[in-house]
Amino acid sequence: MEKLGRIKGVGICTKLPCQRQPMMKAIIVGSERGVRSLDSSKGYPMSLLQDRKGRRLIDWNLESLKSGGIDEVMYVGGYHIEKVVRLYSNLRFRYNPNWQSHRLQDILSCINDELNNDLLFFSDRIVFLPSFLDDIDPVPTDIELWEEEPMQLGRPFRGLCRLPSHAALELKEFLEKDAEGIEDFSDLEKVCGIPITRKKFSRDISAIRSNRELSSFVLQGKAQTLERLRPLVKSATILDQVRFSEQRWLKDSKTIIMEIQKAFEEANIVVRSSAAAEDSSEESLAGKFKSVLRVDSKEETEIQKAVEEVLSSFSNHQTADDANEVFVQPLLENTSISGVMMTRDYHRGAPTYLINFDDSTQSTDSVTSGTGKKLRTFYLSHFAPENCIPEEFLQALKQTAEELTELTGHDALDIEFAFDSEGNCFVFQVREIVQIKGNEGIDDLEVGNELKSLAENCKLLDQREPGLLGKSTIWANMPDWNPAEIIGVHPSPLSSSLYHHIITSGVWSEAREKIGYRACRDVPLMKLLCGQPYVDVRSSLNSLLPASLSDDLGEKLVNHSINRLRKKPHLHDKYEFEVAVNCIDFNFESIKTRLIADGFNNSECDEIRTQYLKLTNRIVKEIDHPIDSLLNCSKTLEANRLGITSREPESVPEILQAIRRILSDCKTFGTLPFSILARYSFMASSFLRSLVDRGSASQKEIDFVLSSIPTIAGKFKKDMMECIEANISEDELIAKYGHLRPGTYDLTSPSYRETWKQISSSQRHLHRSEDSSDPDPLERFEPLREKIAPLIKETGFEFSFDELSSFITRAIPAREMLKFEFTKNIDSAFTLIRKLGKFFDLCDEDLSHLSVEVLMSESWKSTSSILGRELRMRISHYRKKQIVHDLTRLPGMIVDADCIHCFEIPESQPNFITEGCVRAPVQPISAKESNPQKLVGKIALIENADPGFDWIFGSGIVGLVTQYGGAASHMAIRSAELQLPSAIGCGQLIFEQVAGTGFVELDCKGRQIRKIR
Repeated sequence: MEKLGRIKGVGICTKLPCQRQPMMKAIIVGSERGVRSLDSSKGYPMSLLQDRKGRRLIDWNLESLKSGGIDEVMYVGGYHIEKVVRLYSNLRFRYNPNWQSHRLQDILSCINDELNNDLLFFSDRIVFLPSFLDDIDPVPTDIELWEEEPMQLGRPFRGLCRLPSHAALELKEFLEKDAEGIEDFSDLEKVCGIPITRKKFSRDISAIRSNRELSSFVLQGKAQTLERLRPLVKSATILDQVRFSEQRWLKDSKTIIMEIQKAFEEANIVVRSSAAAEDSSEESLAGKFKSVLRVDSKEETEIQKAVEEVLSSFSNHQTADDANEVFVQPLLENTSISGVMMTRDYHRGAPTYLINFDDSTQSTDSVTSGTGKKLRTFYLSHFAPENCIPEEFLQALKQTAEELTELTGHDALDIEFAFDSEGNCFVFQVREIVQIKGNEGIDDLEVGNELKSLAENCKLLDQREPGLLGKSTIWANMPDWNPAEIIGVHPSPLSSSLYHHIITSGVWSEAREKIGYRACRDVPLMKLLCGQPYVDVRSSLNSLLPASLSDDLGEKLVNHSINRLRKKPHLHDKYEFEVAVNCIDFNFESIKTRLIADGFNNSECDEIRTQYLKLTNRIVKEIDHPIDSLLNCSKTLEANRLGITSREPESVPEILQAIRRILSDCKTFGTLPFSILARYSFMASSFLRSLVDRGSASQKEIDFVLSSIPTIAGKFKKDMMECIEANISEDELIAKYGHLRPGTYDLTSPSYRETWKQISSSQRHLHRSEDSSDPDPLERFEPLREKIAPLIKETGFEFSFDELSSFITRAIPAREMLKFEFTKNIDSAFTLIRKLGKFFDLCDEDLSHLSVEVLMSESWKSTSSILGRELRMRISHYRKKQIVHDLTRLPGMIVDADCIHCFEIPESQPNFITEGCVRAPVQPISAKESNPQKLVGKIALIENADPGFDWIFGSGIVGLVTQYGGAASHMAIRSAELQLPSAIGCGQLIFEQVAGTGFVELDCKGRQIRKIR
């Protein structure tokens, strides 16, 4: 009986040495250049190519030879043979001075004295497994030749040749006569007078072209991979298996069933697929093929039926070489946890483990089948210290992943696992993550260093900040000015610096101070952590305290809100409604209840209520900054902008001056009044939500009011209808809307002006409704008067129903209108920045890697070649830095240093808009989308839905799902106006599940998104 053992340094399942002819020798043929470099001294033969774990190609072959009992190995080569000699001095070497000729006769002349043995020749580009040697005839009569493709004259040898000793002696005799005519191995038949048997490469042989191919080679087929790994893995168990090919089953199913019953007597079994196409290095058809669970091994008919089911799933993926297999294993009982672990993030190849698991149902396939309802997802950094890993099974799983990575020589693995009730780990599958995006040559350690630096920075979370109330803070990417929604999780330096410059550096707090909130001057709201934008929640909470509230009570309230968010992270996108106390609406009692539960007394609650009531009264009554006066700022903004851009600045100093003025005006007359209106709009939304919470209005009644409030999206559709009917020209439409872009702060995101042809064509299906008149929001509010007026009196407000309804119906669209206007300044700034870039031949992508501060610096006054080189060096540095940052996976909310290494993705609660229900295919779109026609009849998927995506509302979509966004975000308001069923702010888990689904039901009334297919 054959035994299995560990082969040192290789990590594959192999058999102990077979009995072969005692004098068989191996000849490694190095007949081509191998891996070349611009610096010729850094080139090396293909034998020294390393996989991702540092194991060389020659190591695989030497261990395979050793396992097959072949100890004598000679290397014949030329190109940098000295590097092989230095590393493998135990081998025998022959230098071939004519290696570039690729002639077999030149190779043979170097080893004439060896031609009295049974020989195995193979190219140094070939890698093979021990199982290949097991299949070689120990006493051959013919010459055996394995080729990837037929040999061509003058081309290097890329195959294997088995030369029996009697053929070798004939060849030696020929060479001793100084005869010529041996160009390649195909000539040996004529020279030796012995037939050549030509064979194709099996799955145990491969010609390697890159280190990725080398890493992938060991992972060939689910069943074979498990078989090779089973005796080697120490940190987990790989279950016994019976493996057989489809062809063998068709010929002898009775015998196979007997083998299965003998191997797994009295046990339930699992019948699994191992199709050749299932786990190749080019594609993974995971889930494409059938697996049948809980088959009774005692029942022959059940086994027969299960195998036939698996085989039927191969029908569209048949192979000529009998590579499709089925394997049977015992069913693991008493499962406590099961799931899938990716050893790298499959989006970018980041050094992060992604673990998706089920710890609630005891099912072994709830993750892989997609049927799991309560699945959990963790991200675990490769650099995570043990004390950062919160659950024991995650530590065990990390250990298993590290071992499998070492054994396979591959660090991008998809591992299917389970734990039993005693905490033992079992591995069901190991395969390569296919089509993983490369990390663009970035060393994983650079990501590790970023995380290490951030961990140090996290010490600030528990430290006090001068001038701010609250003993600690949280960094999160969705609260308040929700940067994840507006500029994305991985913004360019230009995007993040522009957003910071015109809003989060100071404008945000100045605006709140003007309307009665606490002063937070010189306190930035947003910070970049590994290039990713986060809001300092403590700063935000301070800015939402009434200026008249005492410091002691303010301190207590800030600490309460931070603790609430820490305990309920899923509320981060409902921050201003569910976490931060920021105004009084009709439902303060619910806030008071949670404050009392957290240790506030009645007197403190009353004081908080009193101060917020004063602030809310002044805002709703528009005493300090009326909505109309804030909107009038847009007129000054427009006049100044036209004055600047009409001059057509040409020189660098003129362009710089124009950019500074454009952005300065953008802050003074754009984002500052907009920030005030944004606060008004959130308060208006809070009033509407509280009406539903109190039962004074239904969601349907509120939606009816919201659908009458005009938005830019609604106006765009109407204007487009006018254009279709030739009432206004396309030029007028472009002049009005051309500045919009899906990524408002992203220079590389094309504007409507630049993609007008595609956008306008997507709107051609629009038709005017029978009632095209604009509804009056106040008229729709009127039926609620009798319910709202008593609530106003009960709460102690000083305003009337008419004042409140006027405030609500004007504040929400005013925010939209002012943003529409100030983004024209951003578009003008982008035009000027592009003009500046032309002096140095910098494209949009180049410019996006420069911050606003750099673009407005005095150094640009020179247009010298020296400055150009400096700019390109800076761009190169930040481009590489951004790649590192893109490979750094961070949680949406950072509460301590541990969570940056290991964090669970919370399942967010989407903000469902309308009570509609729609079934449709899903269609992901990006900020650079250029094919709007494909959206007709689809549910649109947008990661961060900036208002620049307004064009989608006229493109025929029937629903909308976004990853980021809050209940009062721009997209929520637009969806409400157009009565479009939407799920805003689904979070990463739900969004990725929907994105991986072809067809869904979006049920807003039932508050669910269901997979249909």
